[in-house]
Amino acid sequence: GTFRLNVIQSDAFGDAYKAVEFTQAPFNAGGGQVGSGDERYFQFWFRDPQAPGSAGFDFTDALKVVFCD
Repeated sequence: GTFRLNVIQSDAFGDAYKAVEFTQAPFNAGGGQVGSGDERYFQFWFRDPQAPGSAGFDFTDALKVVFCD
């Protein structure tokens, strides 16, 4: 499934950080539950209303994360 993780702001360099709490949704139960060896893919949906010729938003390339103990 697809899950949204609240709004995350990036800094002037485009770097962003997100502390993950594995005892909270969506990581603690159901389709979002994370266990050792699980792979998840993350990407940003960003807004850029000033970009010429764009729809005002786009998606980044995905980042694959492998969870381990």
